[in-house]
Amino acid sequence: MAVILNPASFRACPQPAIRSFSPDRYSGRQWKRRTVRGGFRRDRLPIAGRAVAPDVVVGRAEAFIDEHLADPNLDLQRLAEASGVSVSTLGRSFRSVRDTTPWQHVLTSRIERATDLLVSTDRPLAAIALDAGFYDQPHFTRTFREMTGTTPGTFRKAHADRVEEVVS
Repeated sequence: MAVILNPASFRACPQPAIRSFSPDRYSGRQWKRRTVRGGFRRDRLPIAGRAVAPDVVVGRAEAFIDEHLADPNLDLQRLAEASGVSVSTLGRSFRSVRDTTPWQHVLTSRIERATDLLVSTDRPLAAIALDAGFYDQPHFTRTFREMTGTTPGTFRKAHADRVEEVVS
């Protein structure tokens, strides 16, 4: 026995249109179900940014580090924002291009600047620490000793002849 349906007896029941993307409204399984079924307009979904080559990311980060090296508030979040990527992407890019972490690169750059200042000037260690981007002299001394194996004062005494040449 066949069932005959009268189309006039059906009323139109359009699905309500969702006018804007609302992540608060749908979460987890509902979100997946709505997007898979096409409940949201595809052009209103958040999309990921374009992939950027790791060497470009590292170049942007190094330029930002050079400009803001003396800032003791320089952190990975600001560095990643300046590079246009997330913190984890910045870390992956640095490890693939430089075989080091971004923060290790910042510390190495600060120590290089400090060694230049130690050799070329006779300013106090506290002033050199601030100019190199460290919070204070003890932090500078501790980091300098960990990275070079000697303290800044000992390093300066070992290179005292270069300071006299530069000053005179």
